[in-house]
Amino acid sequence: MTRARAVPALLAALAGLAVTLPLRVLFAPDVWLSWAVVAVGSVAVSGAALRVLVGRAPLVVGGQLLLGAWALAAFAVPETLWYAVPTPATARAVAAAVAETAHAVATSAAPVRVTAGIALALAVTIAVLALIVDLVAVTLTSPAAAGMPLLAAYAAIAANTGTGLPMGYFIGPALAWVLLVGHDGVERFAPANRAIAKVRTHGGPRPRETLWATVRWSVALALLTALALPALLPQAPPTFLADGLGRGAPGGGGSSLDTSLAVARSLGDRSPTPVLRYTTDSRTPPPLRVDVLSSYTSGMWLKAHPAAESASLPPNEAGPGIERRRFTTTVSLNELRRPQLAVPGIPTEVSMTEDRWLVDSRGVVHATSDGLPYTVRAEENNPTPAQLLTVTAGDPGDHAGDLSLTGVDRSYLDPIIDEILPQARPPAETAWAIQEYLRSSRFTYALDLADPVIVDDGGGAVADDALSQFLATRRGYCVQFATAMALMARSRGIPARVAIGYLPGTLEGDTWTVRAADAHAWPELYFAGIGWVRFEPTPGTHAGPAPAWTMPPASTIPDATPSASPTARPGASPTGAAPTSPAAAPHPTDTSGPSRTWLWLRHQWWLLTAALAVLAAGLTPFMASLRRRRALHRATDPAERTELLWDSLLERLADLGIVPPTGATPRQAEADLHRAIPLDDDSATALATVVSTLERARYAAHPGSLPDVAEAADLVRTAAYRSRPLRTRLRARCWPLSGRRAWSDLGTWRPRCRRGRRREASAPDQSR
Repeated sequence: MTRARAVPALLAALAGLAVTLPLRVLFAPDVWLSWAVVAVGSVAVSGAALRVLVGRAPLVVGGQLLLGAWALAAFAVPETLWYAVPTPATARAVAAAVAETAHAVATSAAPVRVTAGIALALAVTIAVLALIVDLVAVTLTSPAAAGMPLLAAYAAIAANTGTGLPMGYFIGPALAWVLLVGHDGVERFAPANRAIAKVRTHGGPRPRETLWATVRWSVALALLTALALPALLPQAPPTFLADGLGRGAPGGGGSSLDTSLAVARSLGDRSPTPVLRYTTDSRTPPPLRVDVLSSYTSGMWLKAHPAAESASLPPNEAGPGIERRRFTTTVSLNELRRPQLAVPGIPTEVSMTEDRWLVDSRGVVHATSDGLPYTVRAEENNPTPAQLLTVTAGDPGDHAGDLSLTGVDRSYLDPIIDEILPQARPPAETAWAIQEYLRSSRFTYALDLADPVIVDDGGGAVADDALSQFLATRRGYCVQFATAMALMARSRGIPARVAIGYLPGTLEGDTWTVRAADAHAWPELYFAGIGWVRFEPTPGTHAGPAPAWTMPPASTIPDATPSASPTARPGASPTGAAPTSPAAAPHPTDTSGPSRTWLWLRHQWWLLTAALAVLAAGLTPFMASLRRRRALHRATDPAERTELLWDSLLERLADLGIVPPTGATPRQAEADLHRAIPLDDDSATALATVVSTLERARYAAHPGSLPDVAEAADLVRTAAYRSRPLRTRLRARCWPLSGRRAWSDLGTWRPRCRRGRRREASAPDQSR
C-alpha cells in the first residue's frame, strides 16, 4: 500500500453515504444527515492519512475506528469528553442512544421522530458501514466486492419502507459504486495501456478509449437491468426487521420526547404542531407527564432501567391528611408514538381499548398499542406548607439512587447552596429557597445557552460541567432550570428526579390543545409520607405560576437567602455580608483551585488539538532531517557516505516528482535528470561530480580518497527546487518522503547501505 488513494476513498465515502439516504423515509427530520457526513468524512480522511503513514490494513482500520469515534463523539456528545478524550460517559451515551433507537424501531411507525440519541445511533451505524466499504474498496483494493455491503444496506433499508423508493435513491449509490470500480480498472490498466500505446499500429483503437467505452456500456446495461427487472418479477410482500418500523397504524402518532437530555445543548426552534387534544373537568390542569429521568451522568439525564412492568397502577403515597384534587381527562388526539403516553397527575385509572398499557416501577404509564380516545382518572396532591415542613431529612430508602451527583463539580455548587440556605434546614425550606432563587430575576429564560465562561462575573473560577456553567451564566430553558433544582436538592439529601412531558396547553372552547412547543421538563422531589412533589423553577414567562405548595409562607423565608441585586453572581455573598460558611467564601480568595489559564485551556481543547496536529505536521521535515543526519553519522567510510548522499538526493528529487527510471544505472540516471531539470553550468558540474564519485565508490577496486559530495548534491537539489511550482515545493518541504519513512521506522533507524554493496540507481522505494 503506497498511496492515500484519495479518489477511491472519496468515491467509497459517497457510495456509503448515498446508500443510506433512503433512511430519510424511515427517520425524520433529516438532522441526522449532518452527523452522518461527519462520521463518513472522518472515516475517509483518516483512512487516506493512515494508508500513507502506516500502510498496513489492520493499523489503518484500527486508526479509523479510533479517529472516527473521536470525531463523532466531539461532534455529537462533546459534554462527555474529558479534555477532548472520550470517557466512560461517552460509551454510556452511545449505548443509551443505541438502546433508544432499538426501542423506537421496534415500537414506532415510520417515519420515526429523530432525537439526539437516534441521530447518534444512526451516525454510528453509517460510520461502521463506511468503514467496511473503505476497507474493502480502498484499503484492500477490491471495489467490486464492496458492492456486497452496499447492496445489503440498501436492501435492509428498502425492505422496511413498505413502499417503492424513488429512483434517485438507487441511482446515487449505484453510480458511485460503478465509478469506484471503473476508477480501479483504469488504475490497473494504465501501465499496460502506456506500454501498448508505444507499439500499437497507427489508426488502431486507443486502449483507454476502449476501456471507457466498456465502462459506459456496462453502466447503461446495469441501470437498465435494475429498472426493468422489478417490473418483470412477481412482487413479494415486504419483510420487516422489527415490528412497527415502516408500518402505518391509525393513531400511531408522529411525535415523541427525547428520553436523554443534554444539559449543555441549546433547544433551538419549537414546533407549533399539535401533539395532544383533550378535555378535562379540571379548571387548572397540571402538566402531562410522559416519563421520568433519574440517572444524571456528566451533563446527561438518562432514563433509568425500571423493574418489570405490570398492569396495576401504584397507590398514591400521600397520607390520609393530605388534600387530593381529583379530575378526569379524556384525550381525543394523540400524536405521541408508543410506548410514550401523556398522563396528568397521579393516575388512579386508565381506560384504553383493551387496556393496552403497562406501568413501570416508577409509576410511568406506557402504551403497548394505539387506542383512541383514552381516559385517565387522576389525583394531584395538594399539601399545605405546614404539612411539608413536618417532613424531615432521613433515610431515602428505595430512593437512594435519586441522590447521585455523578459528574457534578461540588466545589462550585456547594457555596451557592450554602448562601441560599444554611445547612440543617427542613427539606421543604430547602426546596422553597432553591425554587425562589432560580425563579428570581437573576436568571433568564432563553432557548439558546450562553457561551461557556472561565470565570463568573464575580471573578470566581467556573468548572466546565454543565451545571456550573448554567449557574454562572444564569441563562437557559426548562431543562437547565429543572436540572439545577434537582441536583441542588440532591446535594442537600433530598431525592430528586426530572420529569418530562408537556405543559397543559391552550384552551380552545372546551378543548385543550397541546403543541410540540409545549414540551417541558420539571423537577420532582420526594417527601416521605407525601410522595413525589412537583416543583416549578422555570421562570413564569414560559411555565406559568408555580404550584401553591411550592411557595413558602413569608414567616419561613430564611435570613440567609441572598438579597443581592440581580447583577450579583451566583455564589457571591451580598455586598458587606460575610459568607455563611468557610466554603462560601468569595472565590477570588480560593487559591487552591485551578488557574484561569488552565481553565481556559480546558475550554479551548479544540485549539489544543489543532495545535498538536500542526505540530505533528511540522515535525515531519524535522524527522526527515534527523533521519538523514543520523544515517550519515553512522556511515563507516566515505564510500558508504557517498551512497547515502545519493539516496538522499533521489528521495528529495522524488518529493518534487522527479524520479529516474526503474533499474537505471547512475550514468543513465544522470542523463534522465539532465532532461528533467534545467541545470546551469554549476549544477550540471555538481551532478557530474556526484555521479562520478558514486561510480568510483561502487565499482572501483580501490576507490582511494573520495571527495565529500554533500555540497554538490545540495546544489543539484536547489536547481530542481527552482524549476518546480510553488505548490510542489511546499509539499516537498512539508511532507517529505524521508520524513514519512522516519515516522514508519520510528525506533528502527539504521543505515540503508554498506560498503561494498553494488546497486543500480533505481527510483526511491515509496512502498513504506
